[in-house]
Amino acid sequence: MSAPRTGRAAKAGSRRPGRLRVAAIVYAVVVILGLAGTGAHALWSQSGTVAASIVTGTWGPQPVTSVKCSADIDWLPGTDTLTVTFTSPADADQIEVAIAKGSATPTTKSVPVGASRHYSVELSVKSEWLATQSLNLTVTPLYADTAGTPVVRTVTLKKDFWGAASASC
Repeated sequence: MSAPRTGRAAKAGSRRPGRLRVAAIVYAVVVILGLAGTGAHALWSQSGTVAASIVTGTWGPQPVTSVKCSADIDWLPGTDTLTVTFTSPADADQIEVAIAKGSATPTTKSVPVGASRHYSVELSVKSEWLATQSLNLTVTPLYADTAGTPVVRTVTLKKDFWGAASASC
């Protein structure tokens, strides 16, 4: 016969192997199914809210650049030609060029914008002998009839006694 076990060896052998097996099965069931199904469900579903805001406003093209003026002014009084050159912005489909003396009704020309972005417009102006005139020049880019920021210049026309004439803007 064998002698009875004492001490640690006796305690280690007294454990029941069924308890460990039951604990492993319960753990697996809880992990796979979750507690009553809701815990596991929370791992695969999410909900939340999204807020979006829309800002509306008026959009216009960028301003024109490189505005320059030159004049073809006769020595005799009468109607002369002012040539305005400028570079159109890429986002404009039309440029409106207007010139007026003081608060008078402006003379306006519209230029459709194409592939070339460099344009010249000829405007009729009335020069006066022995006089210096100031005219208001406005160059406005448009896109789908929405005006962008206009470029405003003061054009100075001069004609002296000897017929020398000049224009600047």
